[in-house]
Amino acid sequence: MELNIHGTDDELENYALGRLPEPDSSDLEDHLMLCESCRTRLDYIENFALGMRRALHEAPAPPEFSWKEFCLGLFKKPTFALAFCAVALLALLAVYAGRSQKTLPVASLQLIA
Repeated sequence: MELNIHGTDDELENYALGRLPEPDSSDLEDHLMLCESCRTRLDYIENFALGMRRALHEAPAPPEFSWKEFCLGLFKKPTFALAFCAVALLALLAVYAGRSQKTLPVASLQLIA
């Protein structure tokens, strides 16, 4: 990095985060001693990164998924509850109808010895 060329936003961001390689880092430090504009941009980038870190740490954690809560939430919706009851009723009727029908043997065979 030449001293007469201002650092790019990416270079300043990597410098602020400590990710800029050593030769570029020392060149940028030399430039920052002379350039008020780049120091101002570096302060802005550092404050932005600090604000993002704070927001990340202060953000509430997403709630853990719970099947119980999911199912209870579904039953709070009348359309879903009605559809579920209709399907359950049809399933019970199908089971009951299947048990009540007695089937006759197709053929009977008597063996005599």
